[in-house]
Amino acid sequence: MLGAERHKLIYYIGVGLLGFGMMLGTVPTSIPQFILLGNWLLEGRFREKWLALKSNPVFWVLGTLFLWHVLGLAYSSDLKAGLDDVRIKIPLLLLPILFFSSPAITRGELKWILLAFIIGCVVNVSWCLFYYYTKLGNQPIRQASRFMSHIRLSLFLNMAFCAVYWCFTEWRNSRYRWLLLLVPVLFVFTIIKLALMTALVLMVLMGIILGIYGVFKWRSSITKRMVLVLLAASVLGLTGYVYTAYQDYYHVSDHPNNQVLKTTPSGRAYEPPGDFPQLENGFYVYRNIEIYEVQREWNRRFPEDSFSFVPKTHNPEIGQTLIRYLTSKGLTKDSASVASLRFKDYKLIKAGVSNHLYPKWNPLKKRLYELFFELQELQYSRDVSGHSLSMRFYFWKAAFHIIGNNLVFGVGTGDSQKKFNSAYRKLNAPLTKEWYLRSHNQFLAITVAFGLIGLMVFLLSLVFPFYYLRGSLSYLYVCFLGIAVFSFLFEDTLESQTGLTFFAYFNTLLLSMAYFSRSLLPKR
Repeated sequence: MLGAERHKLIYYIGVGLLGFGMMLGTVPTSIPQFILLGNWLLEGRFREKWLALKSNPVFWVLGTLFLWHVLGLAYSSDLKAGLDDVRIKIPLLLLPILFFSSPAITRGELKWILLAFIIGCVVNVSWCLFYYYTKLGNQPIRQASRFMSHIRLSLFLNMAFCAVYWCFTEWRNSRYRWLLLLVPVLFVFTIIKLALMTALVLMVLMGIILGIYGVFKWRSSITKRMVLVLLAASVLGLTGYVYTAYQDYYHVSDHPNNQVLKTTPSGRAYEPPGDFPQLENGFYVYRNIEIYEVQREWNRRFPEDSFSFVPKTHNPEIGQTLIRYLTSKGLTKDSASVASLRFKDYKLIKAGVSNHLYPKWNPLKKRLYELFFELQELQYSRDVSGHSLSMRFYFWKAAFHIIGNNLVFGVGTGDSQKKFNSAYRKLNAPLTKEWYLRSHNQFLAITVAFGLIGLMVFLLSLVFPFYYLRGSLSYLYVCFLGIAVFSFLFEDTLESQTGLTFFAYFNTLLLSMAYFSRSLLPKR
């Protein structure tokens, strides 16, 4: 209708806009897909497009994953949830149709498409940092990620690192390419400030992949040595930092207040030590507690934020925070210790800060401290509601329980959440109902919904294109696939629009380029 060149231009712009829009929320993600579909329909040439798709095995393997979700509706009891899930999964079919039946995107065009994605990442993290410094307040630091979950942001930023590397190496003749090196600096700063541990681990893994690629590609021996030294220093530095934080968390002080004492300064007997060996700055939390004195003295000094554990529970969160805070200062838990608190201590306790050193720590140390605390709670089977790491073990346990009862075909497209709710009750999981979530592992999520047959279809959609297009795939695809598979281990990435679009977009874009490149090779 508009001519082949104009339709190709619209297609090219639409692909770039989708890469940009993914970083900015649901609407900016959806609009470019409507543009691409509208352009595809107006362009016509449906017979030609059908013939291109018909003979393309990669397209059919990718499309089968979406069709399996549609088939799963047949044995789902919750049709509404099933249809909503199918709606989210539409890009798994739509993008392969568009990318594999449209003109091939060249390496030169890919640079600009990736640049649009990088700019979207810069806009995203700039707003996140603005929110962090001006509006975050006492909210959990992960709330600073405004357009998507902090896990999804980690995936995008690591893909952006790889995209920057690609553009830098491809943009050899541009004097502006050195400006690209400022982008990773911004991303690293964001990762540290927002304590994106997933992004940090992935960044090291992607650095190893790109470093190995560079060692084989670069001719300069000096450059190779510099890269290897930098990679080794990064891995050793991160490992050493985590190990040091681990040692600090589990260090036990030999201070007298860490011993089991009998009575408070006022003569009341301390409660027997608890079984949970939780530590704050080397001091045992559940040791040397006289809760009546703590409760009475706190309520006398700060009646507007009073709490009680006995005779009935009232505002227990502040009481629990107070106990941990006193411990972190190396104090016993009694009226004398509460009386020694200053107003700045009160403000921190009221804000939910349970360690007096916490405000001085950098964000990464804070996050490691939280992770060690969660693992210790998991070890002693305590209530782990709201703790992202320790909850996952119960998510996985529930998933295996469901799979064991629905091994071959799963529970259907829309019934996963209902089955998880039932599994948590049967397993007596230490989770409140608001945390009755799904598996947080994409392989388990697929198996819960579609059984072992569905899992084989999913694995085929990952393995077959990689095998079929071997020799034509770029290192950029290898990096993307590594990021995606890593996320599948700890997140049900494809169960949200953001994660699903991320996977479908880069998977189809890079596979289509490899497919068209392979098609142009001479036949043997």
